[in-house]
Amino acid sequence: MARDSAEQAAIIDDLATTKKEYETMFDAVSEAIFLLDVGEDETIRFQRFNQREEEFTGKSTEEVRGKTPIEVFGEDLGKRLRNNYRRCIEQKETVTYEETIQIDVEPTVWQTTLTPIVKNGQVQRIVGSGREITELRNSKQELDRRLSFLENISEVIAVLDETGIVQYQNHCREHLPGQDVFDLTGSEPSEYIHPDDREKAMETFSSVLESPGKTAHNELRIEQSNGEFEWYEQRVVNLVDDPAVQGVLVSSRNISDRKAKQAKLEGIFEAARDVSFVIAKPTADGTDARIQEFSPGAERLFGYNRKEAIGESIGLLHQQHEIEQIPEITYLIESGESWYDEVEHVRKDGSAFAALLSVHPIKLNGQTCFLGVSIDISERKERERALKELHGSTRDLMTATTTEEVAKIGSEAAAQVLNQVINGIHLYEPDEDALVPVAWTDNSEELLGEAPPTLCITNSLAGQVYRTGVSEYYPDLTNESRRFATDTPFGSELVLPLDDHGVFILSSTTTEAFSQIDKTLAQVLATNIKTALDRVEQRQEIERQNERLNEFASVLSHDLRNPLNVASGRLELAQSESDSTHLDAVSQAHTRMETLIDDLLTLAREGNSVGELESVRLDSLAEGCWRNVDTEEATIQIEADRMIRADRSRLQQLLENLFRNTVEHSSSNVSITVGVSDRGFYIEDDGPGIPPEERDRVFDIGYSTADEGTGFGLAIVRRIAEAHGWNVSVVEGSTGGARFEIAGVDTVSG
Repeated sequence: MARDSAEQAAIIDDLATTKKEYETMFDAVSEAIFLLDVGEDETIRFQRFNQREEEFTGKSTEEVRGKTPIEVFGEDLGKRLRNNYRRCIEQKETVTYEETIQIDVEPTVWQTTLTPIVKNGQVQRIVGSGREITELRNSKQELDRRLSFLENISEVIAVLDETGIVQYQNHCREHLPGQDVFDLTGSEPSEYIHPDDREKAMETFSSVLESPGKTAHNELRIEQSNGEFEWYEQRVVNLVDDPAVQGVLVSSRNISDRKAKQAKLEGIFEAARDVSFVIAKPTADGTDARIQEFSPGAERLFGYNRKEAIGESIGLLHQQHEIEQIPEITYLIESGESWYDEVEHVRKDGSAFAALLSVHPIKLNGQTCFLGVSIDISERKERERALKELHGSTRDLMTATTTEEVAKIGSEAAAQVLNQVINGIHLYEPDEDALVPVAWTDNSEELLGEAPPTLCITNSLAGQVYRTGVSEYYPDLTNESRRFATDTPFGSELVLPLDDHGVFILSSTTTEAFSQIDKTLAQVLATNIKTALDRVEQRQEIERQNERLNEFASVLSHDLRNPLNVASGRLELAQSESDSTHLDAVSQAHTRMETLIDDLLTLAREGNSVGELESVRLDSLAEGCWRNVDTEEATIQIEADRMIRADRSRLQQLLENLFRNTVEHSSSNVSITVGVSDRGFYIEDDGPGIPPEERDRVFDIGYSTADEGTGFGLAIVRRIAEAHGWNVSVVEGSTGGARFEIAGVDTVSG
């Protein structure tokens, strides 16, 4: 009995100790724990809260014991809690869920786990535990927000846990063909890595896990949906401690094209030893790069030998402002990109020259380096400069009014733009049957000791070029027996023809002085000079024609009008004395002669010229022109609300002639429309139209199908249009009539 009592006492003590330990652990855990009693009618009542639950709810165990969720937390929250508890009772198994609870001011998110205690098939008690995950939820939401953009980028982004299982992967398919090939969420991705690269991939992953924030790079092959492997560059970052990621971030970029290019570059290194290329390794801080390779082509281009260049800063070959771009280039190269630009290199002797530099990433002993290929473009840049300046000199040439002025401008352009300071232009003089100097540089006269001589056509180098019309280059004048002087100060000479005008001569005191670029640029200038001389001749011919036209106009105005005026006066006297119908016919003939004279004067005096251009309102002018024309029963519709640039008086002539032409060649009740188009304006009628085969002839002088027509009206229209720089044509109108279209018209906004 005593022993039994002792054992019983020991058991009671153990129970008390166990209860005390349970009580301590119950209150000590960081999670909120609560106990629920479940009655036979499944009424749920709180039995106990631990300290964390009391802190969160603000309610003690004594306050809640024996009360239902609704009694403790109110109708709204209490019902939601009760429904969750009932779900645990119905399922008779552990239930975990997330819920948002607001007891004080700010709502909080909790992850709650309900564990049922089942006896005899009935749930008698529920042990509930919860932990606040508000911060975690916000972090996940922030992560989702951050990762949302990843769905549309070209890289493959994956988040792996510490065991190597993929927790997240974006759905990039640009470099990963196949719908499900890389849908690796929840799996381990190593099976898709090339067998020869798996160990390297695992070593990289393991090394990154050693410390938070550690980053590593890797290149490996990954299997594609077609069964082939392609190269990828990976960046692996340990973000396990980052609450927004909680894993290892792996970004993968397809570099198969870059790998192929790299292999190709390595393959052609030996074959391209003469190419100017430099390989440089970036410094640790990315602000500079040290030369590792220096090709024989680079030795010739820069003047340094390989031993002098190896190990030196890449700045040895560049201007200071370009050295400052090295960090930018380093970033691009490390990203797998290439860099191209025009730069200014510096040679060993300090001289600078323009070059086209392309920089590409290349692996050298496992490290990404620069491969820089340089092409000397200094001659091209000089040619571009010269061509640009030649363009400016061309404008001056085309505005010259005399052959002497053209020659002077051309000679100055050769000296200043082409740097050909010894040059001259000889023009053909028929009276002397020789090439006479018209313009030359001071350097030419200084070397010759006098002005350049006149050159004969039959027995000189320049004469031969003039006769044949073919350019000649004489690299060594001492070998040319037909040079104009035995003791010439010139070593070489380039002679270019100017068609029938003469020749353009460029000289140098040294032999072999003219490069191909010199010849090309000189030919361009010679062509411009020739064109300018043609324009001067044409302008002079036009001036001579204008003089003859003015003389002709004077004859029309005086010698024809005076007799016509006398005849008209006599006719009026005759009509006052007689009613003969023959006199009416004479009067009509006089009127027709006056119209012919007016049109001929217009063609002769005004021709293809216009006065000062101004802003003209097309609809207003058309209305005034319509009132000036005898329109009989014809009607007009003006839909031309537009301002255009034109000579008002000449545009008025154009419109009146078109209106008059339409009325003369159509029925008396013809309808005319004036409208605008994208390119200008038009005059359209509903008359009989013009046959297609006649449309090209209607603008010819003298063409007319009307008995009373002069044949000058539409010719004047074309002359006025061309004088403005417009184009006039005739097509079929919308109703079958004629439509005259004037295009190329400048409009005025506002």
